[in-house]
Amino acid sequence: MSIIVAVEKDGKKCIAENSLTLEGSRIINESSGYGVHKYRDSLIGVTGWVVYHNILASFADAHDPMPMDNQLNVFKMMCKLWRFAKEELQFVNDQGDNSTQGPFADLDSNMIIANPHGIFRVFSDLGVDAVKRYTAIGSGQDYACGALSVLYDSGAPAVEIAKRATEVATLWDQACPGEARVLTVD
Repeated sequence: MSIIVAVEKDGKKCIAENSLTLEGSRIINESSGYGVHKYRDSLIGVTGWVVYHNILASFADAHDPMPMDNQLNVFKMMCKLWRFAKEELQFVNDQGDNSTQGPFADLDSNMIIANPHGIFRVFSDLGVDAVKRYTAIGSGQDYACGALSVLYDSGAPAVEIAKRATEVATLWDQACPGEARVLTVD
């Protein structure tokens, strides 16, 4: 369980995360960037299945870098990542036979991508949304978004806003333990 927050303000972009990863009530990783990955000029924050950290690393190793400079290119990259996980790593189950699920792919995970071109939120169904100002994903996202809505116009810089919103999530959501860690987009 985790919280990942992204903020863009005054031309600065950053991602913040909590420092511990849980499986149920058990700490499985004291992270040093476990939820956020560097891919080219992007930071990719992931919540959900821990295996996505390995999938992203394997994907980056096996494929030439792809541009993620707009919403469409982020979507294309996510589609390639999905195919890679399904076909080359065989990690993705066939989901079309289950009538209770929708017709689209299901990552069973959410991602935030922050880079010089913007902030993009990737939903479980591979949908991509370009985000203005801020967003949050993970089990503490409701607390973080509440904090973000109050802090954004406070005059604080992006890094401080992201850190404080992450701290609010770790305070109020017991599934988001640890200290806030902030990474900035270069």
